[in-house]
Amino acid sequence: MIDFHATLYPLGWIASFIFFLRFYFQWLKSEKEKRSHVTPTFWHLSLSANIIMAVHGLIQLQYPLSLIQVCNAVISWRNLDLMQKDRKKTSLSRVVLLMVLAVFVMSLLFLLLWIYTGTFLWMRSPSVRGQNLSSFWHLLGLFGMGLFASRFWIQWLSVEKEKESRLNASFWWLSLLGGGLCLLYFARLFDLIQIAGYTLSLVPYIRNLALLKKKKPPLQRGTFFLVAGEKSGDLLGSRLIDDLKMQIPNVSFSGVGGSHMSASGMKCLVPMERLNVMGFSDVIKALPRLFSTFRLVKRTIFSQMPEMVILIDYPDFNMYLAKRLRKEGYEGKIVHYVCPSVWAWRKKRVFQLAKTHDLVLSIFPFEKEYFSQTSLDVRYVGHPLVNEDKHKGRGKEAPKYRQEFSGKTTACKDLQNAFEDQALKRKTYLSLFPGSRVHEIAKNLPIQLATAKKWLSGNKEFTLAISSASDELTILIKAELDACGLEAKIVPFEDRYELMNETILAIATSGTVTLELALHEVPSLVTYLLTPLNYFLGKYLFRIDLPYYCIVNIIAKTLVFPEFVGRSLSVDALHRCLTHLFGHREECIEALRKVRLALTTETQTAATSISSIPQAAIPAEKISPCVK
Repeated sequence: MIDFHATLYPLGWIASFIFFLRFYFQWLKSEKEKRSHVTPTFWHLSLSANIIMAVHGLIQLQYPLSLIQVCNAVISWRNLDLMQKDRKKTSLSRVVLLMVLAVFVMSLLFLLLWIYTGTFLWMRSPSVRGQNLSSFWHLLGLFGMGLFASRFWIQWLSVEKEKESRLNASFWWLSLLGGGLCLLYFARLFDLIQIAGYTLSLVPYIRNLALLKKKKPPLQRGTFFLVAGEKSGDLLGSRLIDDLKMQIPNVSFSGVGGSHMSASGMKCLVPMERLNVMGFSDVIKALPRLFSTFRLVKRTIFSQMPEMVILIDYPDFNMYLAKRLRKEGYEGKIVHYVCPSVWAWRKKRVFQLAKTHDLVLSIFPFEKEYFSQTSLDVRYVGHPLVNEDKHKGRGKEAPKYRQEFSGKTTACKDLQNAFEDQALKRKTYLSLFPGSRVHEIAKNLPIQLATAKKWLSGNKEFTLAISSASDELTILIKAELDACGLEAKIVPFEDRYELMNETILAIATSGTVTLELALHEVPSLVTYLLTPLNYFLGKYLFRIDLPYYCIVNIIAKTLVFPEFVGRSLSVDALHRCLTHLFGHREECIEALRKVRLALTTETQTAATSISSIPQAAIPAEKISPCVK
């Protein structure tokens, strides 16, 4: 009777030799190009060797080895599939189905062999010396093979996300670590084929890691990379670009942004929409896209090597990006525009910022003191809302928004288009600013409307107006108005400043709008109704403990806008406070003028602060001029 185990044992030698050849050719190609490189030849050789080794594992009754090889065969085929540029790619669902089918067929074949032979061996040793190994060695071998195989799984995930076949550092590290453990295991089993296969590949693994750690390209002087993840950041970025152009000649801008930054002359390499998510559930769903975008942004920065990276707001993403840039050797300057709210929560972030950043541009005058224990350069550059007012002008020149509105119609100078039938100035307005998000409207508008209804019943001269941030929110606002039996003027978001200009009293949901109201000198009542979950997270997990929650009160360091923040709010309490606020309206306006004064004490603009940063301290001969 033929001993197939012995007769067909050379199949393993053939597979091991092909495995060695794939890495040998890949190694030569990488040495020639001075970078770790992969070609279709690598995957063709991998596919053929995977199939031969899977058959070898089946004949030798080595079940884990066979399963790993059939899965790797599918991954090798998938890489070849994605490398084909002139034909349609196979869908991911079909690739997964093919892998499941391959595992099923291999398992079925082992089951048939088990039935045929009457014995089942997990890992049959080709040597008598390895037949009686302890469980420890088998577990070590299984772990090593799993680690070794995971390199292709991780590489496959990367390929599916980036649609490009590449072998990154994680692939080579897993190859080295997993291969080393497997080498120990198969040496104990005295499996010469596996010993040869794992030993021959060690040098290419090490050399590819060395090639991946090659020197980064030099910094490109006169190039700035900006990252903005939200609309507000896009606006800030566009103004910053305009200002920097006036102060720094021959500078080029690229990065992540939106339409405003593009219009200002930045080359948008990654659209901002890939980062723009809102709400906890949306963030969870978008995690794969966010991670993919993060890697793309980081890789782009290292390929361009800009002189400076300017991170605009969007703290979680941008702070982690700065951390990874520093860890991986970026030597340029890193600036954060809009200081993260370290004064509210996660105060230890000041030390992370100090470790990774060269400059933080603060928009609130009190933020610098939170960095007193660090050497980080923190500069107050003024709040963008105040700067907006400066640009629009005061005195003889009408504000920009008044100019825009007066040009909408020749019939009258009021906001006829925005407020339909009534001229705004003919009314005494109690205005509501319920928020810009659906959950804010749902939580805060009902209690605000109930308070307004009680106020209007005793103050007939007032008319109710509500600011709406979008058409979607207007529908929700109208539904709430119908539910409580009130009528109100619904004012579009772009007309909110004109509304504030003519508002006597306001009730607002806590947020940026409260600062806008303060700058328009509108006495306001601030609400923020918390869900039980948000209350628990804020108090016990994030440990947010502030003397005030409204930014106006934080700047003033005293209670200027009465604030009601909590799990439940009382209409009677809000009404009493609104009545008191109306009675002390002039005192409140005087305090708001002090808030404006506190926000206008900056010594220099953001662009001036950035242009004054010293250049990176590296030898001049290692600096390349910006290629125009």
